[in-house]
Amino acid sequence: GKDVGEFHVEDANYGIDDMLSRVNKLKLIFDGGPVSKRERDSIRPLNDDEKYAFRWRRLCDAALQQDTPNNSTFRDAFPLCNVNFDWRCAKCDKWYMALNLLLDTKLMDYGSATDKALITGEVSYKSYADPSQLPRVKSLERNINLLMKVYASSWDPKLLAIDQRRIYAICSNELYAGHYHRKWVMGFHGECVARGINFEEPGKNYQARLYIFRDTKDDLIDGCEYSFGCDEGADLELRQRDWRPKEEGPKELGFDQRMCSGPGKGEVVNFQGSVLSFPSNFCWVTENLQSCSRCKAVLYCGRECQVADWKRGHKNVCARLAKERKDKEKISQMAKED
Repeated sequence: GKDVGEFHVEDANYGIDDMLSRVNKLKLIFDGGPVSKRERDSIRPLNDDEKYAFRWRRLCDAALQQDTPNNSTFRDAFPLCNVNFDWRCAKCDKWYMALNLLLDTKLMDYGSATDKALITGEVSYKSYADPSQLPRVKSLERNINLLMKVYASSWDPKLLAIDQRRIYAICSNELYAGHYHRKWVMGFHGECVARGINFEEPGKNYQARLYIFRDTKDDLIDGCEYSFGCDEGADLELRQRDWRPKEEGPKELGFDQRMCSGPGKGEVVNFQGSVLSFPSNFCWVTENLQSCSRCKAVLYCGRECQVADWKRGHKNVCARLAKERKDKEKISQMAKED
């Protein structure tokens, strides 16, 4: 279609004000002082199965603990070592918020303001309905198509987990793997021992371990068609479905998913004796949905979510979405008549 031009952001501080605003809100959730080492320790030592089950939580928790006032990238952001929860927390939204803060404030190097604007922020039906967002959307589509072409040309279902094995070989200092990769892990570990490399020593021997992986990766290739964490009896087709190259488009971007477009009911938190209400961004209801009577482009689980979504921005795009729907219907009818 029409060329919308290149997408470019000049401001090097793009998104920082928004990030700091989110930090101030999240402080109310996470403030209260760090969890002490005594509280952080389990009542009893973890067994091997528990260490395996919670390894990613423990690694992420350790990364949060390293973000102290002395090495925090943004001085205005509270140090993440003070977040008032630890690896035992089972609440996914708290992990999501904490790790996003960690990436935004410490680990993520976006390269340029333009790259950050492309990487961060969701693309939704509102983005497609907003003309000012078209250059960004088109730029994202071009990048996705390029990456998909590279990925699709090299993707081999029999070697689904080869990159996961490579990362494990270079970085891990723990013995863990799904059922189908345990023989390979034990073989790799044995080769490290044979060559005098201490597998359990973190932060060392990266290059030597890469050489071992290259020398041995074809010896125990069985099981590589399963992702690294698969348990015995896993459905191979189901496991590979999300990895298989596919055409990008409205279906793959999730626009055909039937889900309420409202913000949901949010969360109520008791903080230092005060009851605080935190709004939600998503309502995950997928059944008994009704479309907006005007644009018929969005769905709601009830009047409460519809009113809330109208106030937060749907009123600005509803008429445009309705017009676009009518235009598409006319074009479709004309095509049928021809």
